[in-house]
Amino acid sequence: MVALATPLGRSALAVVRLTGHPLIGVVRRVFPRLPDPVPSRKPLLATAVDRLGSSIDQGLLTYFPAPHSYTGEDVAEFSGHGNPRLVVSAKPVPSRPSLASSPFVLS
Repeated sequence: MVALATPLGRSALAVVRLTGHPLIGVVRRVFPRLPDPVPSRKPLLATAVDRLGSSIDQGLLTYFPAPHSYTGEDVAEFSGHGNPRLVVSAKPVPSRPSLASSPFVLS
C-alpha cells in the first residue's frame, strides 16, 4: 500500500509511506542507489527515480522492517519535497490490480 501521510498541496515537505510484504523490492525499484542491506530505522539520503531511471526527487528514506513497525509489516517512509507534481510522480505504481482501486492507495 502507498499513501500520502501529509496533506496534498503546496508545502515544504511531503511524506509518502509504503507498507506491505515484501516491500524491499519496491523500495529498491524506486530508490535504486540504496546500500545493501538497507539499514533499519536510519534515515538515508535517497533519490527517487521514475520508470526510466530519471531522478524525480531527493529526500530522506527510513526503512522499518517487520515486525518492528507500527503496522507489523515492512514500512518505508520517504520525506521529500512538497511540490504536488513531485508527490504524484514519486509514488510507485501498485503491482497488483486489486491495489489500484483501493481508496487508500494513490493512483
